[in-house]
Amino acid sequence: MNLTRAILVSACLAFAGCAATTNPDSPGAEKQIFTDLPAAPGMTYDKGYGHITPSGGLRVYDQDYTGQRLLVSTKDWYVRTLPSHGWTLRNAEGTDPCTLTFEEKMEKAVITLQDDRGTLKVHVAVMGK
Repeated sequence: MNLTRAILVSACLAFAGCAATTNPDSPGAEKQIFTDLPAAPGMTYDKGYGHITPSGGLRVYDQDYTGQRLLVSTKDWYVRTLPSHGWTLRNAEGTDPCTLTFEEKMEKAVITLQDDRGTLKVHVAVMGK
C-alpha cells in the first residue's frame, strides 16, 4: 500500500463517524455542497465529496468543476466573491495553473485553476488549518 493510499484510508476511517454531506441533488447548476463555497457562474459540476464533523466545526471537501470561462476572470471572481462568504485570501500563486489559498475560522480552502486546451478545470479542496 503506498503512502497516499494509506493516508486516504486513515482519513476515511477517521471520518467514519462523521455525517457525509455529499449531495449530488443539491439545488443549482453548480451542485454546491456548502453555500460558502460557490462555483463560478457557468462552471459545471464534475465530481466531488464532502464530510463534516458532527459538531459542524470542520469539513473535508473536494469538488471539481469544468467550464468555458477564462482562467484570469475566474480567478478574479473567486478573489472578489469568497470574502463575502467569510473567507480571507492568504495567498495567490502562479498563472496557469493558479492556486488560491483562503482561510476562514478553523479551515483552509485551496482552489486550483488550470486551462486544459480551452477548458477551465477548477478544483476546490477544504481542510482544517
